[in-house]
Amino acid sequence: MKNTVIILGGPGGTGRTTLIDQLAKSLNLRPIHGGIIMRQIATELGYGPDEAKIVQFHQQYLPNHPEVDLEVDAKLFEEALKGSVVMESMTFAPITHRLQLDYLRIWVTATENERARRICKREAERGNIYTVDEMMEITRHRLRANQERYLALYGFDFLDVDKYYTLSFDTTDIPVNEMAGKLLEKIQ
Repeated sequence: MKNTVIILGGPGGTGRTTLIDQLAKSLNLRPIHGGIIMRQIATELGYGPDEAKIVQFHQQYLPNHPEVDLEVDAKLFEEALKGSVVMESMTFAPITHRLQLDYLRIWVTATENERARRICKREAERGNIYTVDEMMEITRHRLRANQERYLALYGFDFLDVDKYYTLSFDTTDIPVNEMAGKLLEKIQ
């Protein structure tokens, strides 16, 4: 598995972080979280850690500071070149597709309502209370902001799933403790 590189993309609340950790353990791979790297940068700049502030970071700061996206993607390239890695990123799958790198690219999805419910639960654990409807609106804004930013920065629409991803995996009705097993079944 030395040369293995698995990239998970998809909107927030789909279970990518959980999947990465579970897959890394099951397959003896290193987990790399592009989203966590981005959240750390946002928090350091005063835009985090709650979801509404992260959206502000994506809409207000990042469009004027492309060096942040480029820095995160450079870190992902460094890790991919080492191999034996499963990583999460919105941009890395389309970038590696363009470069014709033989990486497994998986789009992770769930219904909008389920994604919002999961994020609300995560935010509540941090003391930030949102309704599911509020979170759906917040995540819509974030997805649009990311889509516009990546189109301007890289010239691609990362939501063009069929073009950039090897397969799609819907986690809507899968219990957290079964996600990695179900994904491994689908990969095989």
